Amino acid sequence: MGVPGRTLYEEVFAVFERACQESDFELAEDLLLALEAMDRRQEAHRQLDRAYLLLADL
Repeated sequence: MGVPGRTLYEEVFAVFERACQESDFELAEDLLLALEAMDRRQEAHRQLDRAYLLLADL
């Protein structure tokens, strides 16, 4: 299940990125909420910043 060596956060981010690329913004929004929830539980703010920057570039 998943790619060896990747964190759950990285896996969810990859799906978030694909949803954005495919213009599935409803799914991207749900995935962003999941990323934000994971961010609150850990100190991964740089990762969440990547998600916000990806949206800003659309």
